[in-house]
Amino acid sequence: DALPAEVVEAAHESYGARALVYCLLLDRQPSIRQQQLSLLQQRCDSVLYAMLEKLEQSLQQQDDRFLDILELTLPALKQLQGEQLQFFLHTVELLIHADNKIELLEWSLYNILLLNLMATKHSRSKLQSVAHSKILARPLGLVLSVVAHAGVYESLYESTAAKSAAKERAVGESFAAAAGVLGLAHLRPTERSAITVNRFTQALAQLNRLRPLLKPRVLKALVAAVAHDQKVRPLELQLLRAIALSLDCPMPLLHTAR
Repeated sequence: DALPAEVVEAAHESYGARALVYCLLLDRQPSIRQQQLSLLQQRCDSVLYAMLEKLEQSLQQQDDRFLDILELTLPALKQLQGEQLQFFLHTVELLIHADNKIELLEWSLYNILLLNLMATKHSRSKLQSVAHSKILARPLGLVLSVVAHAGVYESLYESTAAKSAAKERAVGESFAAAAGVLGLAHLRPTERSAITVNRFTQALAQLNRLRPLLKPRVLKALVAAVAHDQKVRPLELQLLRAIALSLDCPMPLLHTAR
């Protein structure tokens, strides 16, 4: 289905694009949402805040279009420069941290923004490209682990009481399917408790050093992790799309039963 016309129109200019990103980060829990709106009222000028209030209504039934909307905003957001860009990214950080935990899609959104808005062509050209995925085994292992956990747990913050032998076995099987595609069968999944925002951000940044022809292989491995149980959860699909966007790599086809 097509996105509402006012959402598409807003995404194509920097004010509207910022308002849309802020709306995407508003929490469903009323108390946290109110805290975020108070923060935005302090940090946004009256025009931007009014636009945000208007767009918030249009986005209420668009939860499953999270990444479609984000992708639509990127060209306009790339117009932001210097202090204006830093202020926007800091506001995004504050919104994400409002509930004192960071979920996978929030992580992904922030990574996509960082990798698209902060990495200029000049800075990218200075990075030494990596010709073989085995050189980046550690960051690969962490990203594979995030996807493997997403297929089993509702959240990386799900209580340790929810951990079970069956769930951990499912994580291991998902991870092994992905590692096998990359010829990294010796790798083991990273524990949820050891996965942090900074480590995930750094891992994706390191994977951007892979030569372009290797990136589709990484995505193919992540698809193997998701598809191994013949089921695809919405969170897994959104996470795959987010990682593909972060790596500037086309999303591979995913054929499984739901």
